[in-house]
Amino acid sequence: MKPIWRVAVVMMMMMTTMVVRAAGDPRGEAERLLDSMGMAQVLEQSIDQMLTLQVQQNPAMAPYQQVMSQFLHKHMSYTSLKPLLVDMYSEAFTAQELQDLNAFYQTPTGRKSIALMPQLTAQGAKLGAAKVQQNIAELQQMIAQEDARLKALEGDSEGHAH
Repeated sequence: MKPIWRVAVVMMMMMTTMVVRAAGDPRGEAERLLDSMGMAQVLEQSIDQMLTLQVQQNPAMAPYQQVMSQFLHKHMSYTSLKPLLVDMYSEAFTAQELQDLNAFYQTPTGRKSIALMPQLTAQGAKLGAAKVQQNIAELQQMIAQEDARLKALEGDSEGHAH
């Protein structure tokens, strides 16, 4: 009976050490954060919404939507980006800050923010695109002026080279 008790105590000590280590490990906390944020689902929804928005803005892309979807799901998926995201979060936040974020995302408000993030991101992209479209004439004028300025500089430098 004593050996089983000792094994149980040793296992409990090892598990406690692992939990303490994980709690102080920014990479472990970052991975936990990504999981609690539902990042796999968020990325999937974001890819689909971004692609839909692009096709709406440029209907000529519609025949290529399936190919683009395959490409984006391959290279922008959670599986593909997870190591980079873990690096990004663990470099940007301390282990304690990541623990705080994890605690927030366990609250009703945190879960709501996760659920709404893809939709809000898509709406923000639409707002930005609409704002650019409303002011596209100004952008075209600015580009034309810059083009003329650059051509004038080119002409000046050619004139001095001879």
